[in-house]
Amino acid sequence: MPVEQEENGAMGTTRIAIPTPPRYGWQEDASCRGMDAALFFGDDQERPGERRARERVAKKVCISCPVRRLCLDHALTVPERRGVWAGMGETERAALLREREHAA
Repeated sequence: MPVEQEENGAMGTTRIAIPTPPRYGWQEDASCRGMDAALFFGDDQERPGERRARERVAKKVCISCPVRRLCLDHALTVPERRGVWAGMGETERAALLREREHAA
């Protein structure tokens, strides 16, 4: 459990840190903000060709996104199993996670 050190005059006190909720404010600046989520998350009935076409369009939205790195960090940390995040599809993120685990 994280602790915070607080100095109180000559005596120091230690307090348990209050957990902070995850911060998702970066999403306010995302290029995809306000777009239809169906572009980034296909349905289970989607055919492979339709999926590839949809993901190509979604990835184009991500190319110049100002918060792309934060989005990728989120997707890998959670981890997000579905959809396009930071211009990467599910299999691309899974491969990146395997590479990072192998390098560690």
